[in-house]
Amino acid sequence: MKNNTKATKTITFGQAVKQEFLIIKRRKKSYLYILILLETVCAGVLPYLTVLIPKIILDMISEYRALGEIIPEILSFLVLLLLLTVISALCNSQFDGAFVELRMKELSELHDRYQSVPYCCLEDTTFVDRSKEAMRALGNPTGFEGVYRSFIKLCPCVVTIAIYTVLMCRLQPVIALVCVGAAAVSVLFNMKISDYIAQRRPKLAKAEKQKDYFCNVSYDFSYGKDIRVFQMVPRLIGEYKKKSGEYTDVLTELENKEFWLNSLGLLGIALKDGIAFAIVIWEFYRGTIGLGDVTLYVGMILSLSSVLEKVTQTCVEWIKSVTYAKGYFEFMNRYSTEKGAGSLPAIDKNETLEVEFRNVSFKYPGTERWIFRNLNVKIAKGEKVAIVGVNGAGKTTLVKLLTGLFTATEGTILINGIDVREFNPDQYQEMFSAVYQEVKIYAATILENVTGEEKTEENQRRGGQCLEAVGLKEMIEQLPEAYDTPLLKIIEDGGIELSGGQNQKIAIARALYKNANMVILDEPTASLDALAESEIYQRINELAGEKTAIYISHRLSSTMFCDKIILMSGEGIAEYGNHEELMKRKGLYYQMFETQGKYYRDGAVHE
Repeated sequence: MKNNTKATKTITFGQAVKQEFLIIKRRKKSYLYILILLETVCAGVLPYLTVLIPKIILDMISEYRALGEIIPEILSFLVLLLLLTVISALCNSQFDGAFVELRMKELSELHDRYQSVPYCCLEDTTFVDRSKEAMRALGNPTGFEGVYRSFIKLCPCVVTIAIYTVLMCRLQPVIALVCVGAAAVSVLFNMKISDYIAQRRPKLAKAEKQKDYFCNVSYDFSYGKDIRVFQMVPRLIGEYKKKSGEYTDVLTELENKEFWLNSLGLLGIALKDGIAFAIVIWEFYRGTIGLGDVTLYVGMILSLSSVLEKVTQTCVEWIKSVTYAKGYFEFMNRYSTEKGAGSLPAIDKNETLEVEFRNVSFKYPGTERWIFRNLNVKIAKGEKVAIVGVNGAGKTTLVKLLTGLFTATEGTILINGIDVREFNPDQYQEMFSAVYQEVKIYAATILENVTGEEKTEENQRRGGQCLEAVGLKEMIEQLPEAYDTPLLKIIEDGGIELSGGQNQKIAIARALYKNANMVILDEPTASLDALAESEIYQRINELAGEKTAIYISHRLSSTMFCDKIILMSGEGIAEYGNHEELMKRKGLYYQMFETQGKYYRDGAVHE
């Protein structure tokens, strides 16, 4: 029930790489460390051995050695090359499966984290952007998995460069100096690319979110009628093209930067080759080295150019992957699943609840506007309370505080005299059966939407009773598959689409089935006409029995039967009492009730 958004620092490049390799140990795949070392040695030595063969052959021919001596040596050398190649290939085959598995396990952990973060995080405007960055890191082999793969490509290159540098120093240190300088320039350019990507990452995430929004709206069934009736297709297509263009512009900007920096790096490599070749030719004419040595050094220089080019490209991939991976680690560090320290179990289901808000103040995280200040109200056990008021007065926020979706900024909320922070967070919400205005129907059968996956006869019987209680029995029994009729067409082609009012009744049946200590209805009947809403509220009130209940509605006539009515304004509780008491005061409640009544009497509003 606590806000678990941490004010974490930005993760550095090195910290991200460290976390990646600690995951190997945490996931009990430490054997990968040995395979990485083996791959580094084998793949790092192979390029040198390849350019060494021509020198060996030329030296043996120059010495006029017998063919019987040359062939066995060459064959043994080729066997060594084959052995190293096979070992390298076997290591890489192990990496393929292991890295995908690591990524999928982290993706599963990301999904768990996303589903278990406090509700307040979901209403944080930056949460969606950060979650998209985290998903981008794990959604494909680039990013999280790319960090491993790029690292494995780089390590053998480092070994190869080290071997070439040492051998070139024996001939002419200037060659080694030029090569090291070219490598340093290449790394510098790659760091520039890394910084540039890091700076543009938020801009890219924002552009992608906006592009995806218009794409998702176009394919969302729930928007289908509005899109057609209001002829919104041209606008949606236009906005999608516009946002796609902005997204493409950001990507193009990144690609262009990478292209020019990489081009400069390749230019440095070409310059390095020219200087190195000149030195080798000079040393040959001086008589310092023989023809075999020329072949070796020329081969090393050409190979080194290829290796440095590979290093340049791999560094770009690696830096980009680490940059994306940072988004994942920052998300996981920022949004913790750590819950409150309370340990009390939920109150027994046979006992109803007393609720007290004591000097409660609340404002949304990251905002300065108080939704309410020093709110004090007490709801007795078994009491039926209506919360009414203008939009934005804090009615739904009060319910979210009570059900543990938000934590009070100041003050205390008591349940049966116990501070809500003392309850075990996992059990606390078991005490509430709540139905919200935003009804969510799952791609499952009608009965499963009420009972979940429970299949016992008792559960099915109770689920059927709850559906009958909300007035859906007759409609359901006319369907070919009755209670086993699938809803939505996402999973089952034969799934059906219910009306908004029917969906809301299913949500209410779901709350009744839970049979918690307290019933909360937060305007779940907005899609029903006034008469149907009043009947539903009265029926729920009967089914609630002795349970404490809170009803929120914008139609005051639907909650006249409640024991108490709380009228909320933008500054807290404006009026409190039962219907008769508030009508006698002739205050704001009286004015709202009379105004709504006039509309219905005069036929100004037809539900």
